[in-house]
Amino acid sequence: MAEDGSAGDGSAGILAFASVWRAPGYWFLHNLFVAPAWQGRGIGSALLREVLAAIGRPVELKTDTPNTGARRLYERFGFQVVEEDSAAPTSWFKMRLD
Repeated sequence: MAEDGSAGDGSAGILAFASVWRAPGYWFLHNLFVAPAWQGRGIGSALLREVLAAIGRPVELKTDTPNTGARRLYERFGFQVVEEDSAAPTSWFKMRLD
């Protein structure tokens, strides 16, 4: 987790964080967050790189289908879509990196 005294708009808050948990046979990336004022600066990529170096493989995650920025980020790191659900109130997809 990274904190910054000014989140770009003069307010204090969390800049970025990630959380993972261990499932049987793989890691699950539960959260990868970068404050909106700080997005587009490579922080998400740097954080994901550090997380992957710390936990190893395989890794799975889910994200909402409308979050195209997240999908592009994960695809750049080699994640592939392994499951999709478009019937849920908010559609999502599961991605995996072996």
